Amino acid sequence: MIAQDAEYGNLNDTAIILEAEKVSRQLLPWAEKIKEIQAEIAELHYKLNHDWTAHKNHLYLLSYQSFNFYDTIKLCKTFKADILDIQDDAEEAYIEEITQEKHGHYWIGLSFGGGKWKWSINDAPPFRA
Repeated sequence: MIAQDAEYGNLNDTAIILEAEKVSRQLLPWAEKIKEIQAEIAELHYKLNHDWTAHKNHLYLLSYQSFNFYDTIKLCKTFKADILDIQDDAEEAYIEEITQEKHGHYWIGLSFGGGKWKWSINDAPPFRA
């Protein structure tokens, strides 16, 4: 059984078509947003099934391949990710634990320049832990 909205009962066919077009234009941005969310879900699904590790709202890729700093940056950009930027002691402890299980070293976004250390995600010289 289909219910009919009384508001539309008094409209002629042309008015109903115009109203339907208006509603469809309003729904179009939502359809685009749904596509974006579906793409993000697919990307997360792919990562979680291909060597990425989830921990406390972050995803980490610990590659079995060895890359230099610049190739690591390229790899990150490919995956729409950033090189590791450790935020606190708990994250550092977690990274140390999982990297020692796999390789024992990792790249982080810390660089030395101008006589001081700074966090850098760009093309600065690397520090290897």
